[in-house]
Amino acid sequence: RIAELTGNPDLARPRELPPLEDWLLGWIESDATAQDELESFNGVFHHLTDAWSRRDESNIVLVRTTPTFSTTSPARCSGSQPSSGST
Repeated sequence: RIAELTGNPDLARPRELPPLEDWLLGWIESDATAQDELESFNGVFHHLTDAWSRRDESNIVLVRTTPTFSTTSPARCSGSQPSSGST
């Protein structure tokens, strides 16, 4: 729908994504500024820092969400595969 609203047909084309680990490392290591790319690592933390610094203002509400996956799963944390139980 964004492609239609902006008149940019390139946005409607699905793009191939790199493996998650490659994408994440690229996102973290990117030199993009918050002003150039709001979704960049620097942009996200700029936004978070700004919101946190204004958290006591009467018109600011920070919302904490619950992750949809377990952060304690060894397979999720280390990138290792779950054990099959055999040695």
